[in-house]
Amino acid sequence: MPAHDDPVRLAQRWTAMWNGEVPARAVAAPDCAVYFGRRPMIARATTAHGPDELQGVVDAIRGHLVGVRYGFAAAPPVAGTSGADGVISLLWHVSALGLPRRSGIDLIRHAGGRVTEVWSITGDLELPPLRLSLPETRAAA
Repeated sequence: MPAHDDPVRLAQRWTAMWNGEVPARAVAAPDCAVYFGRRPMIARATTAHGPDELQGVVDAIRGHLVGVRYGFAAAPPVAGTSGADGVISLLWHVSALGLPRRSGIDLIRHAGGRVTEVWSITGDLELPPLRLSLPETRAAA
């Protein structure tokens, strides 16, 4: 699979974008839409259309929070017919100077190595890491 079609690599580039290391134009499709499911703590859009608006959101957050850093702990689960398109479920975390660590979930629809649509929810509490396999269920005795 070409590197640009690797969904795990795309999740890494998505995270690097939030860390100011990669421009949104390198990650998001021209017609992408990102929907944020939480009222922002700073004045900014709650939906971003296209990579330029998304870059504005990233820049606003980075300009407001000192030492903001995003990451994720495990390879995200991927659903789809091929590596080139589908949905990535990304459990991420964020920290910033003077604030408690938080986590969130992004459902990232992608095609051709680019993000096309995202539903992003930030939580007030840190969530445990995703397990890649489901626990076995026991039959009732």
